[in-house]
Parts: sequence; structure tokens; C-alpha cells
Amino acid sequence: MSERIISDIAAKLKSIDIAMLVTKTGAEGAIAARPMSNNKDVSAKDGTTYHFATDDGRIDDDLKRSDQCGATYSSGEFYCAV
Repeated sequence: MSERIISDIAAKLKSIDIAMLVTKTGAEGAIAARPMSNNKDVSAKDGTTYHFATDDGRIDDDLKRSDQCGATYSSGEFYCAV
């Protein structure tokens, strides 16, 4: 596997609009995933990206219960999990 630097990964993430946001959900901590747009707004400096959701839905409840979450991106033969 080749080494990549943050700015290279960020540039690729910026070209991928949809990520799968994964959270723990419910009292049992089951895994839930849903598609989320990053609005193609990814920092080239450190890879920071933002996903927005309403504050009265399941995503908000999941993240209040546990801050353990992840996002997966895929395009062609590029795969990234953060």
C-alpha cells in the first residue's frame, strides 16, 4: 500500500459528496449507518469535514449517547474510513 499525506486524502474526500456515517444507536448500542453529504467541504490542511443533521433526530440522539462514530468514503478503488 502506498503512503498518502493528509492533503492528498482530503482532496480525494472533497471529490466524494456522500459518506456513510456510522453511529451506535439505541440502548443496546447497535450499529446504524446512513448516507450523509459532506458538501464537498474538506480542509486540505487537516482533512476536517462537517456533516450536518437536525438536532431533534436519531443521529443527534446517537451522538449524545456515544461520541464513537465513523464515516466511510468510497470512489472507484479508493476507500477511506475515519
